[in-house]
Amino acid sequence: YLQEDVDGKDEVEILYGLIRKNWGKGYATEAAIGAYEYGKNKLDFNRFVSLIEPGNIRSINVAEKIGMKLESNIDRWGRSYRIYSIGM
Repeated sequence: YLQEDVDGKDEVEILYGLIRKNWGKGYATEAAIGAYEYGKNKLDFNRFVSLIEPGNIRSINVAEKIGMKLESNIDRWGRSYRIYSIGM
């Protein structure tokens, strides 16, 4: 997903969301890995971000499992987010 004006630049965001009954089964991690690999290998994207609310530990864990690192914090849409990124 193209996320416009993330801290001054447009970014490709990896998004994942599941209904609660499917949490903790690895589906979000699989989806994030698939999105990352497809974007990198088929679409030649070299950088990805995920905007995650600070208290969303499960999403932070998924981001970290695919190699994303905390880059910075931003305020957007009236909320605070952490920017996790991977790539150049």
